[in-house]
Amino acid sequence: MEHEKTHAQLVTEVASLRARVNALEKLSERYSRQADSFGENAARYLAMIEAFEGLIYICSKDYTVEFMNGHFIARTGFDGTGGRCYKVIHGRDSVCPWCVNGRVFKGETVKWEILSPLDNRWYYVVNAPIYRTDGSVSKQAMILDIDNLKRAEEALKESEAKYRSLFDDSMDAICITDRAGRFIDLNRAAEELVGYSRDELLTKVGVAELFVDSAEMESFRHLVEGKGALKDFKARIRRKDGTVMMCLLSASVRRSENGKIKGYQGVIRDVTKTLEAEEALVDAEKSTRLFAYSISHDLKNPAMAVYGIAKRLKNRVETLGDGKAKEYSELILSASEQILSMADQVNAFIATKVAPVSPERMLMDELLEVLRKEFEGRLRARGIRLRYPSSLPQVWADRMALLRIMRNLMENALKYGGDGMKEITLDCREGDDYCFLSVHDDGVPIPGELCKMIFEPFKRAGNVKGVPGLGLGLGIVKELAQRHGGSVWVESDERIGKTFFVSIRKPKPVLYENAPSVHSSPSTGEAGWG
Repeated sequence: MEHEKTHAQLVTEVASLRARVNALEKLSERYSRQADSFGENAARYLAMIEAFEGLIYICSKDYTVEFMNGHFIARTGFDGTGGRCYKVIHGRDSVCPWCVNGRVFKGETVKWEILSPLDNRWYYVVNAPIYRTDGSVSKQAMILDIDNLKRAEEALKESEAKYRSLFDDSMDAICITDRAGRFIDLNRAAEELVGYSRDELLTKVGVAELFVDSAEMESFRHLVEGKGALKDFKARIRRKDGTVMMCLLSASVRRSENGKIKGYQGVIRDVTKTLEAEEALVDAEKSTRLFAYSISHDLKNPAMAVYGIAKRLKNRVETLGDGKAKEYSELILSASEQILSMADQVNAFIATKVAPVSPERMLMDELLEVLRKEFEGRLRARGIRLRYPSSLPQVWADRMALLRIMRNLMENALKYGGDGMKEITLDCREGDDYCFLSVHDDGVPIPGELCKMIFEPFKRAGNVKGVPGLGLGLGIVKELAQRHGGSVWVESDERIGKTFFVSIRKPKPVLYENAPSVHSSPSTGEAGWG
């Protein structure tokens, strides 16, 4: 038997083989009624016997073989007509202990399944009396090889045992119902989920009693029957103790042989705690945003006041010529500027989570030209060359969000690239499903173990001491990339520096068709200073 056959294939095979056995019984009855071996029906009867795929022999009451069909002669290698059946068939010198001639000649039809000691195969045997017109009676034995059937049935039993084990031991609640909503079968997890016993669910409680809202039940049934299968339908289910759970239902229809829907089978998953946790997380995020806004506001107002006072103090001490006072006032100015910058960073980070994203088709050439002008002075002052291709693809993204992504990556390169950095390279490549933006610099690399951590909010690498910041710039990049259906990552090499990548998911073609036309502007090519 082929053990790789599926449960459904085994069921089909067993049904087919069992149908052959049933056909054998019907043929035996028919032959018994029509068997006038020496009368006018002899030719027709013999033709029917020879057409039978199994083995047939006929013997008299004294065990003499009166007939063997062609298949039986081929199996034994000789025609044993005239010999004793126990000798011809089994090679015995006396009557077989299991012989049923006595019962057959009393008019009984005897059927059995037997494992042959000769070839270790299973056979189905039908021994029936046949009556001649002269009043004599003989025994007709029809033998069919059912070895494949027996082994298929054994394999099916093993398959059903495995299926039952998976069904019963599953942690998910599994149910099988008829179309009227009566339970046909369910596992232990289903009993535990709804609080009813198996007997209660199979005899008293139907699906309708479990749904809190009958409209949800009807909607679920309508969708399952319409689609054939449904996944993660959200519904409220009531336990026996009255507790209401929020559950996800996944089910498929069960069909009869003629294709009509006869019921459903599916899985019920309690997601009450998951949904409560998600709601708590949303509430926590809202609280965090409000707290951050409050802190940002409370920091920014006094910082602005300190900045204004420090600036007036600096102007005053400059006229007095007090060098020490000037130094202190400059320190106060710098500290207040850092506080204001941090407050702005917190506001910007929160804004990335709540501000709507409005994608539009844009030319990367134009965006990079904006960046070039914005950073031109700082790049020239440090002798850093900015490079980008002369031709870049169009990108579908929120313009301000994409500008902030590239701006933050540029700021990151300038902040942490080190004094030895000489070049920053910007690029944009188009893939099948994404556009990939990249910012490479030949400055200080990032240690490998920090490459994933640096995108988390308020996380900073250990080699950035002395550089002001909260660690939100790359967190903003990650958040904006994810809101565009993409992601962000960095590749770092001690020899060539580091490259930050941002993927932006491309829209379906219809979005481009409906987008406004864009007229390209002259390419800026390569820009560099120093």
